[in-house]
Amino acid sequence: MWRHFRTDFVIYAFSKVLVGVSSFVLLRLLTNRMQPDQYGTYSLVFAVVTIATTVVMSYLTNSVIRYLPLAAEQNRLNSFNVALLQISTPTTIVALGATAVGLLAVSALGLVHLEPAAFVAALISSGAASAFQIYSIYCYSGRRRLLYSAMTIGQMLSFMLGALLIQWLPFNPVTTALVAMAISFLLPLAVFQMPRPSLKLRPTPPSRRLLTRFLTYGGPLVALNISIQLNTYLDQFMLRSMRSLEEVGLYAANYVVADKVIYALASVVAITIAPLIFTEWERRNPEISLQMVWKSIAVFLAIGIPAFFFMLAFANPIMTFLTGPDYAEGRIILPFILGAALLSGTSSILAYVHSLMERTAELAAIYFAGLAVNFTCNLLLIPSQGLLGCAISTLTAQVVVFLALVIRGQVLCGLLAQWQPAMESLVHGRT
Repeated sequence: MWRHFRTDFVIYAFSKVLVGVSSFVLLRLLTNRMQPDQYGTYSLVFAVVTIATTVVMSYLTNSVIRYLPLAAEQNRLNSFNVALLQISTPTTIVALGATAVGLLAVSALGLVHLEPAAFVAALISSGAASAFQIYSIYCYSGRRRLLYSAMTIGQMLSFMLGALLIQWLPFNPVTTALVAMAISFLLPLAVFQMPRPSLKLRPTPPSRRLLTRFLTYGGPLVALNISIQLNTYLDQFMLRSMRSLEEVGLYAANYVVADKVIYALASVVAITIAPLIFTEWERRNPEISLQMVWKSIAVFLAIGIPAFFFMLAFANPIMTFLTGPDYAEGRIILPFILGAALLSGTSSILAYVHSLMERTAELAAIYFAGLAVNFTCNLLLIPSQGLLGCAISTLTAQVVVFLALVIRGQVLCGLLAQWQPAMESLVHGRT
C-alpha cells in the first residue's frame, strides 16, 4: 500500500508544483494590475465564494473520498454514480444561494463595494467551482490521477491566462479577475466532459439511501469546514472591519505566498494518502492506517521545513518578484504565516485520525476552539498591530489546534504508540 503512496505522490506532486507555480504567476499578474485596496476587495470576494462553496460541498466531497473506493471494490460503481449525480444538483444550488447571501452581507456591511457585473461573475464562479469540486474529487477518489491532475492544471492555467488579459482590458480589474475565475472553472468541465447533472430533484430510493449515508458521515464535516474556512479567512474580514481595504490587500498577497509554499506540500501528501488510509481502515487494519498517518507527516515535514527556511532566507527577492514594491509592507507577516502553515499542514494530516473514527463533531470542536483563539487574539491585536496582529493570531490558533489533535489522537487510539513502528518502517523501506 505504501508503494501506491509513492507512485501517487509523484503524480500529484507534479500537478501541484505546476499549479503552485501558476498561482504565483497569477498573483504577480493580479498585484501588478491592482492596487492593494483593489486586491483587498478581490480577496474578500474570493473568500466569500470559497467559504460558501467549500462548506456546502464538504459533506459531499468528503463522503465521496470515503465511500467511492469501497463502492468500486464491491462493484457498485454504476448505482453509486447515478445517485451521486442526483445528489450533486441540489447541493450545487444550495452553494449558489449561500454565496449570494454572503456577497449581499459583506456589501450591506460596507466591507466591499461590488458592481453588478462583479456580483454575477462571483455567483457563476461559485456554481462552476462547486461542480469542479465534485468532478475533480470523484476523479481523485477513483484514482484517476492523470485526469485529476489535468483538470487542476487546466483550471489554474486558464485563470492565469485570463489574469494576463486584465492588463489590456479597460474594465474594472476586480470584475475582470472574477470573470476570468468563472471561466477557468467552466473550461475544464467542458474540455474533460463532466457528466451532465441530473435534473431530477426528487431523489430515487437509492439516492435517498446514499444521501442519508453521506449526511450521517459528512454532515458533521460541514461544521468542521465552517471552522477551518473561518480560521483561514477570519483575519481578512476582521482586518477590514477595523482597518482598511489596503491593509487587507497587503496581508492577503503576502499570506497567499507564505501559505501556498508550505501548505501546498501538505495538500499533496494529504490528497495522496487519504484513499489509502481509509482503504486500510475499512480492511480492519487500524495499526497500518495510523502508521501511514505518521509516515505522511514525516514526508511533509522533510519537505516543508527546508521550504520554511528557504522562504525566510530569500523572502525579499521572492516577494519583490511576486508582488512588487506596493506590497512590501506586508512582508512582516511571513515568519508567522510560514510557521502557521507548517502546523496547519501537519494538523490536516493528523485530522484523518478523527475522520477514521467518525469523530468529526469532536474534530469540528477542536477547530472551533482554534477559531475562538484566533478571534480573541485578532480582537486584541489588530487595533494596535494591524496585519502583524493577524499573523500572530493565526500562528497562535494553529498551535492550539495541533496540540489538541495530538492529545485527543493519543486518548482515542494510542496514536503516539504508532510513531516508532511507522518511522522504522519508513527508514527500512517496508510497506
